[in-house]
Amino acid sequence: MKLPPEAKGIVETAYQKSYPCILATSSRDGKPDIGIKGSMMVFDDESLAYWERTKSTHLNNILANPNVAVICWDGQEKTGYRFFGTAVIANDEKIRDAVRERVSENERKLDPNKEGVVIIIRVSTVIPLGKAKQTFKPENASAH
Repeated sequence: MKLPPEAKGIVETAYQKSYPCILATSSRDGKPDIGIKGSMMVFDDESLAYWERTKSTHLNNILANPNVAVICWDGQEKTGYRFFGTAVIANDEKIRDAVRERVSENERKLDPNKEGVVIIIRVSTVIPLGKAKQTFKPENASAH
């Protein structure tokens, strides 16, 4: 689905406004895990991306079960979005380099040897939260 401009804005300003996006994954047998992803960004009109530097539980879960959810909530503005989709590892070097280049300097410093991987999340559903419900265009919504 095409990401609404307002939803893109929430994701793109998350790190600078100190409300990093939260990623939810689950293992093949359904064991959930959540974590902060300070590198979350809009990849294109239909996808989010992030730099997976820890290569731990989230990566293992994505490999076993690619269905994920992301929440970005701006507490000051009382607005946000939930994103649901399918995650894949981007193996293309150009994509990997382009995404890493967009990651904040502070996040890049946490992986100085560039050992992380790029995860692309193809978004299938966007659900508005808080004030975002007032401006969300229903034709962009799909049942989750």
